[in-house]
Amino acid sequence: MYLDPPPGFRPDLDVFVPATAADRREAARLLARDELRPVPGGAYLSAHAPDTLAVRAAALAHVLRTRADAAGRARRADAAHLPDPADWSRPAAPRVAGVVPHRGAVALRTAVWVHAGGPLPRGADPVEVAIVPGASRARSGQVSHEYRLVPGDVEEIEGLAVTCAVRTAADVARSLPPGEAVALLERLRRSCGLGVGDLIGRLEAMPHGRGVAKARETALLWAGSWGPPRDQGRFVDPVIR
Repeated sequence: MYLDPPPGFRPDLDVFVPATAADRREAARLLARDELRPVPGGAYLSAHAPDTLAVRAAALAHVLRTRADAAGRARRADAAHLPDPADWSRPAAPRVAGVVPHRGAVALRTAVWVHAGGPLPRGADPVEVAIVPGASRARSGQVSHEYRLVPGDVEEIEGLAVTCAVRTAADVARSLPPGEAVALLERLRRSCGLGVGDLIGRLEAMPHGRGVAKARETALLWAGSWGPPRDQGRFVDPVIR
């Protein structure tokens, strides 16, 4: 751990959420010394923190809550009306009020990072969220994607609403360029045991969804990428270094 933790550091979560220019300079210094690693939302985890699903989800939930609290202080009159994440018919769990739009969940590249860990994918920050048609829009520092979500598509991990691994894979395959999508699908395969059959099965459940035909082509491309080690270099995982 740090000899002199920065002011925005949360010791119990190993999370550093810069709030001032001085904080950001300190974050850059610690990042250069490999003492931090990036987290979506313009924050950082201690390099010593374990790279586990629970740690990543708790860290992002804290970051989003901190950002929401900061925005709330700037517009106190509206803060009381920030909605909770939707009830997706999941078992009750502590929720992070107001950190994603009503009836929304962390999605796409950001969800890949939550599920698979590793270096932060380029495009995962600002935080990407999926919202259902007609729901409230993304908050400041978030990018929204309008998708139809059904119970089972969203799960809560450490209070964070996030699309499940197979739904994340489906959205990645139908929304992102094939090369980038394949690299991210590989992350999900290695970390979550997700396979092409899982992806195809989820796509079959959304036959009229936007981008499904493209996603099927990406799934075949992904399946074809599993070959000798020399072939794996065809897909470069774009990450924030």
